[in-house]
Amino acid sequence: MTDSEDAFLFLDEAMTLPAPVVDAQAPWVILVVDDDRSVHSITQLVLGDLRFQDRRVEILSAYSGHDAAAILRGRDDVALILLDVVMETDDSGLRLVRQVREEIGNHAVRIILRTGEPGQAPERQVILDFDINDYKAKADLTARQLFTATVAALRGYADLRALEEARAALLQEQAELERRVIARTAELAAAHRVLEDDLKAAATLQQAIQPAGFPAHPHLDGAAVMRPARVIGGDFYDIALLDADRVALLIADVSGKGAQAALFAVLARTLLQAAMAANSDPAEILAATNQALVARNPLNLFVTVLLVVIDTRRGMLSFCSAGHGAPLIRRADGSTCRVAARPSLLLGLFEAAPYTSHTLHLAPGDAVVLTTDGIEEAEDSSGEPFGQDRICATLAGAANDAGRMLDALMCAADAFRSGAPLDDDATCIVARWPG
Repeated sequence: MTDSEDAFLFLDEAMTLPAPVVDAQAPWVILVVDDDRSVHSITQLVLGDLRFQDRRVEILSAYSGHDAAAILRGRDDVALILLDVVMETDDSGLRLVRQVREEIGNHAVRIILRTGEPGQAPERQVILDFDINDYKAKADLTARQLFTATVAALRGYADLRALEEARAALLQEQAELERRVIARTAELAAAHRVLEDDLKAAATLQQAIQPAGFPAHPHLDGAAVMRPARVIGGDFYDIALLDADRVALLIADVSGKGAQAALFAVLARTLLQAAMAANSDPAEILAATNQALVARNPLNLFVTVLLVVIDTRRGMLSFCSAGHGAPLIRRADGSTCRVAARPSLLLGLFEAAPYTSHTLHLAPGDAVVLTTDGIEEAEDSSGEPFGQDRICATLAGAANDAGRMLDALMCAADAFRSGAPLDDDATCIVARWPG
């Protein structure tokens, strides 16, 4: 611009409009709202050749607030409004500001208020009360000032549009992420349902391979139960008739929980049954099982086992422990204690581990009790374990019947936990020798 640009703009002079410029990029749209046609001509003369950020300007004209509102309702690409205050009414421009911001909801367009009667709309109050971006008196507005105010307004509009586009992109990305999360959640839910069905089927099979009940025997009264901490567990038990007089009681606890432990439990139980079919000595049975497990244990799991063999004709009890607690003996008079015997090594990890059998005599009415640590280590709300002393006290106070002793022990452990879920599988066998 030249020094002549500082001349006041809004004079009653004839103006010649420049020829329109063809531009491939979308132009900056400026809406001039004024009832004085010369204002439109002068604005076109000053801003018609303006280029900002490699985009030309397109100037639209409206001669009343009503016409301007119609234009603004029909298009949302207006970047700047050069707005007169007094037109068809003394406050037409101010009314249009409220329409644009509140009714039309356009908060991006920049608004420069231009008035030839400043006293009609005092600048300080207008700036405070209306959402406009600048206030200019026509009598004081030069070409340079109009150019500067326009570029500043266009830059502000561009920044707002960039923010809006970034926000829209973020919202779109968020919506896409939410869609993916919903889809993935649905996939996981479906997979979880399949897994639940598989686990329920596995639990049914696991219960099916446990003994259906303590086998009837004329010289032995027994009861047994296994409660998994999860749908399927790593505890298992078995009761086998070795011959007409001898009964084998087996209780075991596999390392870990869940499907991995349950599968290893099936393997261990199968190998133990095979060993019991070939031997009757507890130590020999566990030694043979250990060698077979070590050869089939890629995950380095292990199992603790307590194997008891009762000679029901003579009342002779022999047992071997592979890393498991020794059996409890509940005498006919109710006194209960755990047999003092050092356990041998657990099964599955050490190929040449030695195993030792122990023997003792039962008196008529005595019972042998086998448990896994899910009972002894059951905790109350304070974290205190149920413990061996409570097990012995519960058995001592129960009726001298295998089923009642088992029920009393499991109910006492449940009450001690106050209904909290099991932290570990809980398994128990009670066998009473009547003599």
